Amino acid sequence: MEQCNAIKGFFIMMVFISHALLDLGKAGFVFSCHLDSFGMQIRSFFGQLIVVMFLFYSGFGVMESYNKKGQDYLRGFPRKRILATLLNFDIAVLLFVIVDLVIGIRPTLKQVLFSLIAWDSVGNSNWYIFVVLLCYVFFYLGFRLFPNHRVKGLLMVLFAAFVGMIVLFFSKQSWWYDTILCFPAGLVYSNYKEKINGFFKKNYIVMLVASLGIFFAFQFINFPSILHGFTHNFKSVAFCCLIVLLTMKIKTGNAVLQWLGNKLFPIYIYQRLPMIIIAKTCGNELVCAFPYVFIIACFVVTCILAWGYKYWQVKFV
Repeated sequence: MEQCNAIKGFFIMMVFISHALLDLGKAGFVFSCHLDSFGMQIRSFFGQLIVVMFLFYSGFGVMESYNKKGQDYLRGFPRKRILATLLNFDIAVLLFVIVDLVIGIRPTLKQVLFSLIAWDSVGNSNWYIFVVLLCYVFFYLGFRLFPNHRVKGLLMVLFAAFVGMIVLFFSKQSWWYDTILCFPAGLVYSNYKEKINGFFKKNYIVMLVASLGIFFAFQFINFPSILHGFTHNFKSVAFCCLIVLLTMKIKTGNAVLQWLGNKLFPIYIYQRLPMIIIAKTCGNELVCAFPYVFIIACFVVTCILAWGYKYWQVKFV
C-alpha cells in the first residue's frame, strides 16, 4: 500500500504541475528558460500517462476488496463507493460554482447540472472522475451478473469498457477514453497477481523489453488521428506494466509522496480552486512575473484543502 501511495503521489504531483503550467500559459506566461521548456517537454511526452496508474490502482483496489469480502463488498458498492465518490465530487463542484459567481463567471443551469455528474465542468477537473465512476458501474454490473465466475465478470467489464470507449468517441475528446482500459488491467492484475508476478520475475528482462517495445511502438508510430484514443489505451496498459516491473526492483518509501498519494482524490478535485482564485486575485501580470511563487502558493493551498478534506468528506459505513 505504501508503495502504491508513493507512486500515486508522484503522478498526482505531475498532474498538479501540468495543470499549473496550463494556467500559466492561459495567463500569457512565455516559457523561455531551459527549466520552463523542460517542464513543458516532460508534460508533452507523458500527456495522459500521468493518470494511468490512478485508473490501474483503482481497478486493482476494488478487485482486492472484492476478493477479500466477496458479495458483501459488492452489495455495498453502489452506496459506499459510487455514490460516496459522486457526492464528494459534487461538494467540490458546488464550491467551484460559488467561486465562479464571486469572480463574475455565470455558469448555465445545464452546465451546473451536467457538472454534478462530471459530464461538464464549471472550472474543475472532471473527465477522470466521470471515467472512474463509469468503470465502477462496469465493475458492479459485471460481477453482479456473474457473481460466481470471475473470468466472465472480468470479460464483462472489458466488454463494457470497449463500449464506453465507442460512446465517448462520438461524444467527447480522446482523453476521455484513451486510458480507460487501465482499469480492467488493474482488475486482471489483482485477480491473477501471484501468477503474473511469478511470470514477471521469471522472465523479467524479456517482459521489460517487451513492455518498452510496445510502449515506444505506440508512442512513435503515426496512427490515423481518428484511432489515437483507441491505440493510446495499449500504450497506457504497457506503461502500467512498466511501472509494475520497475517497482519490483525499485522501492519507493518517500513519506511526502505517500501522503500525496493517500490524498489523491481531494488533491485532484480541489487543485484548480486555488489556481483560479490566486490568478483572479493577483492578475495575469503578477502571476506571469512570479510563476514559481504562483505554483508553490497553489500547491500549499491545495495541500491544506486535502488535509482538511476529512472534515467534510461524505462516508457511508
